[in-house]
Amino acid sequence: MTITLDNLRDVLMISFFVIFIICGLICTLIFVVVYRRLANVKSQLEKANEKVEDFRESLSAINKTISIVKSIFSTSNKEKKSKKKK
Repeated sequence: MTITLDNLRDVLMISFFVIFIICGLICTLIFVVVYRRLANVKSQLEKANEKVEDFRESLSAINKTISIVKSIFSTSNKEKKSKKKK
């Protein structure tokens, strides 16, 4: 069998098509894996953000309670001091 330029060109074209198809599949798989990992990270960040917001709301409620308790006891202490001075 003799190798002619037409046969060589056909073999090279087929081999390049196969190489490009394989590269395309590899790039697609890499893209899918990276996209899934980024989506997973985004989901984890959203969950963490929700937990931080819940924690801030809890701290706000605790601070309001503390300020109410302080206001109750500070007025009673001021009244006691004013009564002692009279």
